[in-house]
Amino acid sequence: MLLKREMGLRQNWWLAQDIPNIPLGALTIEHSVVYTEGGSKKTVRMRFPKKRDRHGKYVQISNTILCVGTTGTGKSVLSKVVEYFLSLERPVIDFDWAGEDSHLSHEPNSLPENLPPYTPPGQIEGWYLHYPVKNSRPKKQFERTVRPNITKYDIVQLEALGFSPGAAMYFQNLIRRYGPFKDWEALYDFIENFPINEAAARAMQKKLEMNKVRIKHTKRYEPNDVINNQSKESIKKVLPGIIEKGVFRLDNREEINFEQAFLAGKNMVFSFNDKDVGRVEINYYMQRIKSIRRQYRESPRYFVKIEEAHKVLAAEGKKVDEVIEEFVLVCRKASVGLLLVMPEATEKTLSDKVLDDIKEIITGKLQGESAYRIGRRCGSRDIANIISRLTLNRYTDEREFLYYSSDDQSWWTFIPFNSPVEIHREVN
Repeated sequence: MLLKREMGLRQNWWLAQDIPNIPLGALTIEHSVVYTEGGSKKTVRMRFPKKRDRHGKYVQISNTILCVGTTGTGKSVLSKVVEYFLSLERPVIDFDWAGEDSHLSHEPNSLPENLPPYTPPGQIEGWYLHYPVKNSRPKKQFERTVRPNITKYDIVQLEALGFSPGAAMYFQNLIRRYGPFKDWEALYDFIENFPINEAAARAMQKKLEMNKVRIKHTKRYEPNDVINNQSKESIKKVLPGIIEKGVFRLDNREEINFEQAFLAGKNMVFSFNDKDVGRVEINYYMQRIKSIRRQYRESPRYFVKIEEAHKVLAAEGKKVDEVIEEFVLVCRKASVGLLLVMPEATEKTLSDKVLDDIKEIITGKLQGESAYRIGRRCGSRDIANIISRLTLNRYTDEREFLYYSSDDQSWWTFIPFNSPVEIHREVN
């Protein structure tokens, strides 16, 4: 591999010239690879990125990784390289809200060019979960169908679906008190006829007794039970959009045994195929992870990958940076690693608190505010200039990244490898 660098020798993130032999357990690679630079030969060894702790012991890669770069820099491919190698040591949960690419990790790379040395094409084994949202991509034969049960959500998750706080509370109580409903038509009809005050409730009871009103649900309204009119209208406004997605269920069954899979340390790749579905399901499963980790202290320490978090995590009216900050905090409390993949690092998407907490930064070419903030995080404004001048030529497929570690405050630029798993290509 020909390596060039204007400012001196460039290392590859997966190659280490300075440490000849690192004990990596099952991941120790004894092979060497020779590359040329300016006619001279150098011997290097591949290693999985690990760090020394204060006692000199090699430990797991830091728990917070940010992979950032503008569209076309190759951050998605590079993040898959990281995800693949992480999955060799720790189970991963991949929240793919768009459902467009992560499911391909089930297949080894069909064009295995420029893979890390002595790394054959591979796959991430585990559960691949497909949400059959209306107009979603076709389900693959290796995927499990998931139709989320809307009755499992708490107030926060219902708000993420678009309900107002009051409407979410009424909807949750209604579902739990009068459910299960046989279908969405019966539920909508039941809400539409729900009395909004005590006088209407008394009148409804009389009409039901005299069979002057027929509702499609099998249960009748309880005496004196009413719903706030404003909340009722909010529910009626939100429900058609939820129904239109064609994926949510109304029964009380669990669609997958998430706790069992989590405790078994299975890799899980969620293809939500919809931003709104992804938002509420990510919120739900992160709460489940917190609960499981609290109950089972020795449970597997997962790594969570989420791409373009700024698009999926924040509902309308919510500040993106605050929502992502809260998400990172949940990961920390649950001792869950986080691989955050984003196209920019502006204040609107990443708060200073989140950026300062990130231990590993892998960045492609950036400009303006994003380059400045990443450079400042790396400890030098000069790095911002380097980031803005990183190589990016989409026509010749030349790309360059910068890697920064806060543990030893070191950085270098590198040419990225391809991913061992399939990327951006559909497999028949």
